[in-house]
Amino acid sequence: MIKKKVHKFKFYKRYHKYIGLSVAVFFILFSLTGILLGIKKETNLLPKTIKGSSFDLQEWISFSEIERIAILEIDKKVENPTIDKIDARPSKGIVKVIFKQEYWEVQIDATTGEVLSTERRYSDLIENIHDGSILGNLFKISYNLLGGVFALFLVASGFLIWMLPRKIKKIKQNLDQS
Repeated sequence: MIKKKVHKFKFYKRYHKYIGLSVAVFFILFSLTGILLGIKKETNLLPKTIKGSSFDLQEWISFSEIERIAILEIDKKVENPTIDKIDARPSKGIVKVIFKQEYWEVQIDATTGEVLSTERRYSDLIENIHDGSILGNLFKISYNLLGGVFALFLVASGFLIWMLPRKIKKIKQNLDQS
């Protein structure tokens, strides 16, 4: 019985070590980018949101006009700009237009159409590194699936590596008392 437990212990310890070493770089990268994403609003990773002139949606210009203004603005920096998403902020009176190319964002006063800010969203780059999508969707799915499986294995095997020596010690004590 003790031999079986010792064999299990050695098995889990060996594979815990090899898998841990194999995925350590990914876990470090995942941790560091996660930390940066956690503080993105307090750093220069995400442009500061500027307030517009009116919070009343009735006074806002059309989204097609906002799109036209944003494309004219970003056309100076990027060839053939493509909008990824439009983020309306009624409580701030602005619309953020986010482009697919080079992580650009244009903030526009939703009432006047004035361009308030044109900056890069470095937090989007870090998010793409964090989730693996920077290397494509197939890599993202594989990276997250395997990362989750390996993390679960490392937690379970780490628990067993911690627990098995205690069980072995208890079995030995019971054998000594018999």
